[in-house]
Amino acid sequence: MNINKWLVFILLINRSIAITAQDSWTRLAPDPQEHTLNCVIKIPGTDKIVAVGEGSTVMISDDSGESWDLILNPAGMNNDFKIKGVFFTNESAGYIFGGNESILKTTDGGNHWQVKYSGAPNDEAKCINDVFFVNETTGFAVAGQGQLLKTTDAGETWMPIQSGASYDLTKIVFAGINIGFILGNGPLLKTINSGENWEIINSPTGLPGCSEMYFQNVAVGFAYSHSVTADSGSIYKTSDSGLTWHKVHSDPFMYTCKFTFLDDLYGIAASYTYAYATKIFITSDSGETWSGHCPSAMPWFAVGSICATGPESAVTVGKSGMIFRTNDRGVSWQPGFDHPFWSDITEMQFLNRNTGYTLSYNLNGGVTSSIFNKTNDSGSTWTEIAGYDVTDFFFLSEDTGFYTTAGEPMLYMTMDGGVIWTAKETGFDFYARKVKFFDTSNGLILGADHLIRTSDGGNTWNLIWEGSWGNYFDIEYLTKDTVFILISDRFEFYLLKSNDGGISWEENLFGDVGPARDIIITANHTMYLSLNDQILKSTDRGNTWYSTVTGNQNHIEFRSVYFPSADTGFAVGKGLFENMMKTTDGGETWFPIETDITSGLSFVYFNNNWEGLIFGDNGVAARTTNGGVVGINQTELAFTDGSFNIYPNPVTDKLNIYIKPGLRQDLDFLVISDIAGNQVKKWLVKGCSSIYTVTVSDFKPRLYLLRLETKDGCYYTGKFLKL
Repeated sequence: MNINKWLVFILLINRSIAITAQDSWTRLAPDPQEHTLNCVIKIPGTDKIVAVGEGSTVMISDDSGESWDLILNPAGMNNDFKIKGVFFTNESAGYIFGGNESILKTTDGGNHWQVKYSGAPNDEAKCINDVFFVNETTGFAVAGQGQLLKTTDAGETWMPIQSGASYDLTKIVFAGINIGFILGNGPLLKTINSGENWEIINSPTGLPGCSEMYFQNVAVGFAYSHSVTADSGSIYKTSDSGLTWHKVHSDPFMYTCKFTFLDDLYGIAASYTYAYATKIFITSDSGETWSGHCPSAMPWFAVGSICATGPESAVTVGKSGMIFRTNDRGVSWQPGFDHPFWSDITEMQFLNRNTGYTLSYNLNGGVTSSIFNKTNDSGSTWTEIAGYDVTDFFFLSEDTGFYTTAGEPMLYMTMDGGVIWTAKETGFDFYARKVKFFDTSNGLILGADHLIRTSDGGNTWNLIWEGSWGNYFDIEYLTKDTVFILISDRFEFYLLKSNDGGISWEENLFGDVGPARDIIITANHTMYLSLNDQILKSTDRGNTWYSTVTGNQNHIEFRSVYFPSADTGFAVGKGLFENMMKTTDGGETWFPIETDITSGLSFVYFNNNWEGLIFGDNGVAARTTNGGVVGINQTELAFTDGSFNIYPNPVTDKLNIYIKPGLRQDLDFLVISDIAGNQVKKWLVKGCSSIYTVTVSDFKPRLYLLRLETKDGCYYTGKFLKL
């Protein structure tokens, strides 16, 4: 190979990696991520811990949970992949398991994964519930309907073996190599010969059933059992590998329990309680006695899993990405996460680049309450501004806004940006779902069975109709007189139009086409509507609609659309892989955008074509300053080594490659790869003309390397950006 060409190629890759390291989207919330985490373990022989959970999420930390590297969609699993647990046999080899009855394996400490087993590839709800390895080559997996799998080749292949049970199996644990137990929705299973045979047993002596089991070493183990009749939970201990058990602690509020031990004496058990709290139990005598307390920092559902990280420290993971750490053997706990929104964002409105509002709900305690937040710094920080039962809101300006509640008084108004709110009596009492004002006089409130209207700033209200409709609602004013209402359920939607400011309505039923969630009207009165997996467009004030081309092979259920300008628009929703698309031709064609977010997105706002925000499920929020695509200096895009030219660049559909005459006759292949060097496509290009055209419409939006290879092994390199 020509050495100079090789050096150019290496420099190009290094430059490309540095450029694309500038992420397109910056996560605002939560930190480090938003999904419920189901399991956390320490990787043997290392200081690393790994946590896994919903949303196809794998997280790795090498500083006891202070910071995390986030890995999404391992082995190309989709966004709905539920990871139930993780097991490592050494510092390199590990396994994650969960939905589709799948087992994935890593051989590099969790950075890359491969699917090794999938028993139900078309059913995400069916899961591998637990995996346990007795040594580095032999392991077992349990699933629903009594399924028991075994591997003897370090997880490369898995074969079903007889369990003797027909009920769901939920957990498998061994005390050493020979003795093991399987828990499930029925009697315990036990083996005494390393899993060669399993026997159903009613229960070991002294243990009245259990839903959790943990072995501190070969002989000593602990189990948790819940008594329905006594309405309490108990911890049991064994000192003979599970042959006999005795009760060591009971608590009337404990209804789950997870165990970890820091050394031979000190252990921690964590439980959800009936008092809507998390309770921590500590032992200093190898589990003979336990003392419990409820740390004020830890809310309900904070501990779905727990593991020791050192002689004094442990980490827990739980609902909505909660992470807590202790450095004093479980006495005090500190959060290792930041979560300003505890649930899905149900409403969002930004008035300008800096000022915006969101509505979500606090689901961590026994009583659900709304969280109505305001930001003045583009979403970096948030302040709660009003009530616990807010159902919707709308701001006409930075000063003037409204919010609704579930009952009377159902409307509140502010004239100072949300500092002071004044109740406005409507004379009605129903669950308000949507509020929208055209100006300070004219407004509508829509609920599940009412529509009411005001023309005097909310002082008096008139009933327009009563009736039961759907689940999703939107109101948009085209003018003071022309108003649209969207009412939708899972299967069909109505688009209603009024030409007299909301007094009378024309009804248009779109039929069995799936849910519709959002209408947007641009400055030039073009209208867009998010409908299931389509984006509809109207250029005649909503009289006729047509479906635009999305161009995405992966299904997205669209929830919201936003156009900062006539040509540039963004659509967000819930997808199996991508959850966002962009158009630069007024919505006629769309291409997917990678966000590094696996939660569904519900709202999008762009201050201009480049600066934008997205919000969605599990309280996720992110910001971009480059239009949502790969961050790159546009002047870099035309760079090649001088032997050929690439255009257009950036590209959406067809890439043209102009090859200079001196190079054409020597060419063999054209190769496209990503910046990590993974080959995407390769073509034979012998005898090509001066311009070679490549279709890249199905490529994911990102930076690519293009390489021309000659017969004598020389490389000629360039790069292009796919939008």
